[in-house]
Amino acid sequence: MRVRAMKQGFYGGARRRVGDVFEAEDGAKASWFEPAEAAEAAKPKPKAKAKGGEPTTFSEIARTDSEAQAHKGADDLV
Repeated sequence: MRVRAMKQGFYGGARRRVGDVFEAEDGAKASWFEPAEAAEAAKPKPKAKAKGGEPTTFSEIARTDSEAQAHKGADDLV
């Protein structure tokens, strides 16, 4: 039967990654794979990317931190 890996696992002498579809013996069961037909019916929807709001990457965090700092210029010189 055809199965789809929901988590990483090892079957048939090979490592299987998330989303891999492969042949398994009829009646084979594991917590990390499911029949491919069931996987097709319950495909996860892609997550929408966040727009605005909180920064999500380190480069966005660094950019907002540098923009938040006040530019001092020559006012701090004695």
